[in-house]
Amino acid sequence: MGTSDSKIPRPMDGSCKVVLEGYLLKRSIRKGKSGGWQKRYYRLYDIGVLDTFKRKSSTQLKRRVWFSTQDDCQITWDPMITSEVDYNSNEPPIFFLKNVETLSDTKTKTLNIHLKAETVAKRDLWIDSIKKVLQQKVLQEKNPPITRHDE
Repeated sequence: MGTSDSKIPRPMDGSCKVVLEGYLLKRSIRKGKSGGWQKRYYRLYDIGVLDTFKRKSSTQLKRRVWFSTQDDCQITWDPMITSEVDYNSNEPPIFFLKNVETLSDTKTKTLNIHLKAETVAKRDLWIDSIKKVLQQKVLQEKNPPITRHDE
């Protein structure tokens, strides 16, 4: 979850591609139980990285989340967070990303990020895109690429 410049993917160099990007509201964990929503620009990469910026034009990375095979993304049904629902679908436009970072053989650190999209359709697009990237991570771990070593 670090923000080292050496790990920032550069879409222009061909090493990774942007899967989805756009503005979402993130729930601030520093605002107490009522929560505070802050607008942030998110960029999802096919290599399993979700970057957060304060605005689209910003070059300063606010947060980087490296996906693991233990991560999950779902609709949020927590009544403390989902006080509003979409008029047409009666569902909240809010979802969460559970990010599990392995610290050692016995320790993990879990980060739950609650995000709000403008609509349920945009929420579903983000969830589907994140789940596809997570699925690719699982497949890559089960079937690592075969490298050939010439003798």
